[in-house]
Order: sequence, then C-alpha cells, then structure tokens
Amino acid sequence: MKKQDLRIIRTDRRIRETFLQLIDEVGFDAVTIKLLTERAEVNRGTFYHHYADKYELLDRMTNEIFEKIEATFEREISFVLINKTEDTPYRRIIPFLIFLYENRTLMRILLSPTSDGMFRKRVRDYMQQILFSGLPEQGERLVPENYLIAYLSAAHLGVIESWLSHPNETSPEEIARIIFTISMEGPFRAAGFRR
Repeated sequence: MKKQDLRIIRTDRRIRETFLQLIDEVGFDAVTIKLLTERAEVNRGTFYHHYADKYELLDRMTNEIFEKIEATFEREISFVLINKTEDTPYRRIIPFLIFLYENRTLMRILLSPTSDGMFRKRVRDYMQQILFSGLPEQGERLVPENYLIAYLSAAHLGVIESWLSHPNETSPEEIARIIFTISMEGPFRAAGFRR
C-alpha cells in the first residue's frame, strides 16, 4: 500500500471517529463541517474530498455497518434455520446481538437520541425482518399484525438500547433470552405478576 493511500485511510478514519464523538457530545443536528474539521484537524477541502456533507458521511457509515450485519447474520443463520426448534426465533437474533455487542460503542452512539434517528429506524426494520420473516401462522391473532410487529420491535429495541447504554457483562445470548422471555410470556408475567 502506498504512503498516500495510508494517509487517505488514516484521514478518513479520523473524520469518522471525530464525527461519532461529536454526535455523542453535541448531537447530530449540532455537528457542523466547521466543528468536525477543526476537531479532526483536517481542512474543509479534505473533508469534501471524502464526503459531500455530514448526511453522506452518516449514510455511508450506516450502509457499511448494515453490510457487516447482514454478512454476519447470513453466515450464522443457516445453522439456526436448519436446526429449527421451538426457540428458533430466540436463536435467530443471537448473531445480530453479537455484532451489536462487539461494536457496542458505535451502536450506542448511533442508536442514541443524539443521532439522527435513521439508523435507529433501520435497526428496527431489520429486527422486524429477522424476527418475523418466515414464521408460520399460529392461529388467529388477537391484534392486527402491523401493531404487533411495531410493539415487539420497539420493545426489543428498547431492551437493546438499555443494554448498550449501561455497560455490564450481560451476554448477547442472555439478552436474546430476555427478549424471548418477555415476548413469549408477556411483560407482566416476565415481571412476576400472575393472573
């Protein structure tokens, strides 16, 4: 690799890291190119050589993350689907949670209220896809499917956001079990209330 190529890669990495730090500190809306370039110690022309604006930067970062998520998920899911059991929905989400855990600092920032919200929506949509695609019909639903999916994906995302924002040693497998228990037993039963 040429010296110039390494410089370009290092500069791009510095822009991205600084961008995430600023989102965490001041929020996406308050990040300006001026603030970003000053903090990253690059000139504006260098930034514009890499990106048209902060929206393109965030979009490219998000797309790259989702390419990695999908590659990880596709690699791991074939085993889960071949060995279907009653807890298959629980096991389906584990590769996704492992990826989030391994990239928890980045995920915490992008899922936070200080981000632009698009990443959060994309994660919620992806969760709906992996949790609800291919599930067999189990009988008559008590509520319309669109509300059920909206409720469950928002609840799951809430658990994930709490997990990522409060550093602890809860494993991805344990979070998957928690999500599965709340989903299958209902929040009141999971909290210990009995009928």
